[in-house]
Amino acid sequence: MRLFPVAAALLCLAQPLSAQDALSPDEEMRCALMALAASGQVEDAQQKSGLAAVATYWMGRYEARSGGTLEAWGTREALQQTIAGAAALAPRCEAAARVIGQRIQAFGRQIAALEEGDAR
Repeated sequence: MRLFPVAAALLCLAQPLSAQDALSPDEEMRCALMALAASGQVEDAQQKSGLAAVATYWMGRYEARSGGTLEAWGTREALQQTIAGAAALAPRCEAAARVIGQRIQAFGRQIAALEEGDAR
């Protein structure tokens, strides 16, 4: 798949995410597509699951923020634009994915601590 080299970069690059780096709904869908492409290329089950989860997160945000549907977004033109702009967008997607992942992990620890407190 032509997205693989750029999608693989989602697993490697690190940049801080700032307010000015916030992704538009359309960019989030492009990130979702790249994450799905990357998840199909990795062997590690945890990485595969994480990429699929963040793709699902972005797809849900796209529909909520844009009022559009996944089906309406999924055109040949959108795919071609994603491939053409993947190299420029990949670092921002990766940074956003790291932030999302860190927040989800922190939430998991918070819930585990609450459950531990209930067990006492």
